[in-house]
Amino acid sequence: MRAKTTKVPAPRKPATALARARVRLVTAEKKDSSRDRLLDAAEELFAEIGYAGISTREIAARAKVNLGSIPYYFGTKENLLKEVLLRRVRPINAERERLLNLVLDNPKPTVESILYAVLAPAFRSSREQSVYRKLAGRLATDPTPEVRKVMDEIYNPRTLIFPKALRSVCPQVDIEEFYWRLMCVYGSMFYVQADTGRMQAVAGPNFDTSDPDLALKYVIPFLAAGLRAPATKQQRSSQ
Repeated sequence: MRAKTTKVPAPRKPATALARARVRLVTAEKKDSSRDRLLDAAEELFAEIGYAGISTREIAARAKVNLGSIPYYFGTKENLLKEVLLRRVRPINAERERLLNLVLDNPKPTVESILYAVLAPAFRSSREQSVYRKLAGRLATDPTPEVRKVMDEIYNPRTLIFPKALRSVCPQVDIEEFYWRLMCVYGSMFYVQADTGRMQAVAGPNFDTSDPDLALKYVIPFLAAGLRAPATKQQRSSQ
């Protein structure tokens, strides 16, 4: 009588380099997907409710990820806000810098050309990213200390060439008046970007603010005229 033989399973072949690479790729894609979902969810909720009014738990729930994903990827809620902004602001600032460098290569840059270099990338990006447009408008006036800190870090005037470039073509006013005029430029830029819908309430529903080129057509000459105006103190002394 023949003895029973037990079939021994063949040893598993070690994973090939290609298989291991595929596993790493899938894992990386999953991580990137979770991080991107958190950024998208945070951007939406910060725009809808505001930074102070939303919790990290609500952001994680909107993104459909584990609550621990926020400290894993970003550390803190404040850093999450910073990353939300940087992914939109970095390409805008890169395009601004490119256009400004082209303008400043000209020995006689104009007020209009400097304004265009700064406003055009922001206006066009905000029209393509409607959620970011709403978020930028909200954050511009948000008094929350964490928000102000992040905004100051991202829009640090010491690292921006725009104020210096604009100052070089506005020598007729002293530094105090120049900064007041610069504030008006920033105020117009943020308000147009925010597109709150209030102008439609004044001008009617057919007033279109969705076209960035149309906005540039009207905003730039208006701001340029204000920047070129004679110094207010000189006007007072001559009256």
